[in-house]
Amino acid sequence: MSGTPDEPDLSGLEAGEVQQTADIVQEVVHWYTEQITAERRAALPMRTGSRS
Repeated sequence: MSGTPDEPDLSGLEAGEVQQTADIVQEVVHWYTEQITAERRAALPMRTGSRS
């Protein structure tokens, strides 16, 4: 059973599988962090046309 509502229930996994799952989740979090950082650092597109 998980400790908090946001904590996944990994009780059905073997010890090595738990570590592998944690490693995969960390890789995904790292990838998303890189994507968000790159988007924030990218220059904003120039607006064309006139403002009224």
